[in-house]
Amino acid sequence: MNRKVQVHYDRLQAGKEAIFRQLHSHTQDQLRWKPVDHQWSVLQVLDHLHFAESGSLNYCKKKLLAGDQMPAASLFNSVRMEVYNVILYSRIKIKAPSVVISPSEERTLDEMKSLFDQTSDDLKVFLDEYPDEFLNRGIYKHPMAGRITLPAMVKFFNAHLIHHRHQINRLLHQQA
Repeated sequence: MNRKVQVHYDRLQAGKEAIFRQLHSHTQDQLRWKPVDHQWSVLQVLDHLHFAESGSLNYCKKKLLAGDQMPAASLFNSVRMEVYNVILYSRIKIKAPSVVISPSEERTLDEMKSLFDQTSDDLKVFLDEYPDEFLNRGIYKHPMAGRITLPAMVKFFNAHLIHHRHQINRLLHQQA
């Protein structure tokens, strides 16, 4: 795995582990609790995070088949992604893009952990096998920033996780 990608991947894994350690002591009722009907529960937030990462990985696997035909990532899109990441790192609430589907809350925390672990393993294999010559290619099409590189995508996953960790913390605090 490329060193730059490895740094972002390691941070992502550490962030996921921290979330599951934090949530381990909570009951399923607490994890399914919603402040109001149209807001997400903690389990729905986890389902959203998993769906976003696994769906993105599947998309990238398909796009990698294009090989040399993948377009180069533009500086403009890279800057847009950096700005978007800064917003995600903050505690600012933002409306999800219209492509986001309503997440499920049917799974338990243990089931979510298992899904996260499998996706993390799949992502690691993909990153380990990703050709260095394609690192500047726009393999991932982010709904807000457009085509971005693989390192930028993994960095986005980190920002996305942190953004939703703030949301999880708000939900848990509201219950206290």
